[in-house]
Amino acid sequence: MKTAVHLSHILQQEVDGFTSAIERAETIRSSIFRHDWKQLTESLEKMEKLSGYLTALENERVHVFEKLRNEVEAGPSAGFYTVVVQLPKDEQDLVSELFRKLKSQVLQLQGVVWSIDAYTRSISTTIYDILQEIFPHKRGTMYSKSGKKRSTDNDPLVVNHQL
Repeated sequence: MKTAVHLSHILQQEVDGFTSAIERAETIRSSIFRHDWKQLTESLEKMEKLSGYLTALENERVHVFEKLRNEVEAGPSAGFYTVVVQLPKDEQDLVSELFRKLKSQVLQLQGVVWSIDAYTRSISTTIYDILQEIFPHKRGTMYSKSGKKRSTDNDPLVVNHQL
């Protein structure tokens, strides 16, 4: 089936794209660990472009899958494997293998992103706790846009955005 071949090409592109995203996320993580802010900025910009590419591929994959689902006359709620088992054996094997690889890549990327999140949250919490211990009198201090301390003993100001 021509649509199944098209779907397999898209899945392969997604697998390759997620492999790149995992590598980029690992670079982001190592940049954070090494405090290499220049490389971090560059990596984040590249990851943003890659994210747009992967989103476009995902949208195309959804569209092609819907077309394939209609071709095999499966219902609109039929899942991936329900549709795939209706393909010829060789196409079924290829598409299923690529889909499993894609799911694995997504989980790997989630793991790397989770480790970045856990590290940055723990560092942020640790720094906050240290600052609270060192400067307890600064707790609740407000600062102006220019960075100068401003008093907080005034009543809060309520702004009416409807005017």
